[in-house]
Amino acid sequence: MKNVTLHDTRGNNEHNHLDGSNLGSSIWMRGSLSAGWNWRAPYKLNISGSLTVRRTHWVGPIFDRLATADPRFGPARVTLANGTTQPNPLATVIRFAYPTRGEGQVPNPLVMPLGLKVAREFTMSTNQKLEFGANILNVFNGAEFYQFGANANQRYSPNFLTYRSQQPARAFQLSVKYKF
Repeated sequence: MKNVTLHDTRGNNEHNHLDGSNLGSSIWMRGSLSAGWNWRAPYKLNISGSLTVRRTHWVGPIFDRLATADPRFGPARVTLANGTTQPNPLATVIRFAYPTRGEGQVPNPLVMPLGLKVAREFTMSTNQKLEFGANILNVFNGAEFYQFGANANQRYSPNFLTYRSQQPARAFQLSVKYKF
């Protein structure tokens, strides 16, 4: 059985080993605020909207690559008591760039998608209604990114602190809803 937490069902997201991963986890999101509203306006208009403000993932621990392995962590191979040799997992050129894994991390920018809808419902009979609506998605046309690119936490990577997964552009949508 996979090791899962209540916060995230994708398994154990502990990255204390130096794999260079910056896989985002919902555990580490700073917060999210959502609001929705509905207003019955004059002329039988129904105006509604939703706004979500969220801080998404952090870049993760910043890694750097040394020119040579640090001798403080031992040789590249170690000899065991039975005479066999094994690679030394601590003898690597990949190290945290700062004294602690938390230093140097940066968050993604705030993502604030606002959606609005204007609709009008027409009564056709006692049990039948027809609604015409128009939606505007991403009203502010925010172009924020909500994920860091692969290897964005590695100083030696060309993708250092780069983004991916941009918020979709503003869109308009017309709808017709038949209720019966």
